[in-house]
Amino acid sequence: TAYTNRGLKYYYEGRYADSAAMQMKAIELAPDDHRAWGRLAESYRLMGDEDEAAVEAYASAIRLAEARLEINGRDWRTKAMLATYYVHSNRGPEAVAMVEDALADSEKAPEILLYAALVWHKLGNEDAALSALEEMVERDATFRAYAAEEPDLKTLRGNPRFTRLLES
Repeated sequence: TAYTNRGLKYYYEGRYADSAAMQMKAIELAPDDHRAWGRLAESYRLMGDEDEAAVEAYASAIRLAEARLEINGRDWRTKAMLATYYVHSNRGPEAVAMVEDALADSEKAPEILLYAALVWHKLGNEDAALSALEEMVERDATFRAYAAEEPDLKTLRGNPRFTRLLES
């Protein structure tokens, strides 16, 4: 947990190589944790020159998250994370179905609305992404910081709805 959390800190600071290094340490201690594999994949993807490594890490994250769901099919956090792994693995329809299940199972928890926004944004549905972010902040304003810091949402900067969301 300490390594993956340090890796998340580096991720949000834009220090993707450092983030990847911390996720690798987390994986050494917990090789079956899909979250560390998913965070490693995200770090590799955002580094820009580690495409093959990102694909492999996403494949591991998917395999492990799917196995976890075989044990507990109502684990909405795992479903939401799996949706992001799918979308970055060019499995859009599966990503949408999984994030919709996660939203239903979680009763639209703010955390899951963030994952939904990431999926819809990646698929090019900016309106749905912004709607999810607006509902997320309406449900829990502290999640505004996640929207502001999430690297995959930086392309929304300059959008009036996103600007209002961050300023509210």
